[in-house]
Amino acid sequence: NTSSGLYMCSRDADFAEWTAQRRDWCCKQFTVGCPGAPPYNCVSGYALWKVKWSMQKKIWCCKRDNRGCLPSTSTTTSAPFDCQAANPASWPANQRTWCCKNKNLGCRSP
Repeated sequence: NTSSGLYMCSRDADFAEWTAQRRDWCCKQFTVGCPGAPPYNCVSGYALWKVKWSMQKKIWCCKRDNRGCLPSTSTTTSAPFDCQAANPASWPANQRTWCCKNKNLGCRSP
């Protein structure tokens, strides 16, 4: 955690919930929250994700890290990942594993 002056600039923060001014200031002062940084920390607060995380964080972390996923309320379940997404080599490991196992897509070539 770094703070000096205007804002607390924690590397464990959810940058998506910061104002543009805070992101800009923290990026310039401490290279924290800069463009390209993940908008949410899917480890921070995970023990209480059901009550503490915003819906946006739940959706993002579920898609990216398979954390904070809400049970489906419909009778059809959708895939947790887009297995048709371009460039499988750039997918997170959990997405490659799921898509390969369940859809036979994104598997690494021998």
